Amino acid sequence: MRMDSPRASLYSDMAKTSSPTEMERCIESLIAISQRYAGRDGNKCSLSKTEFLTFLKMELSAFTKNQKDPSVLDCMMKKLDIN
Repeated sequence: MRMDSPRASLYSDMAKTSSPTEMERCIESLIAISQRYAGRDGNKCSLSKTEFLTFLKMELSAFTKNQKDPSVLDCMMKKLDIN
């Protein structure tokens, strides 16, 4: 679709005025909750391993309690850690 078409303009205007989708609200909530745990060990821009494990234990307690393999949480941290 050409961006100068009236239809593209309509979609652009809709994107500016529409309310967030359920997925967008969930992602915003996840970010806000994560930020509450970040910085407890000093750096507010990232979650340390300790902060991440606290986050999981507090926010995903049923998930962490039901893990039979303790290395699962370490594996999650490694997969999510990009720095």
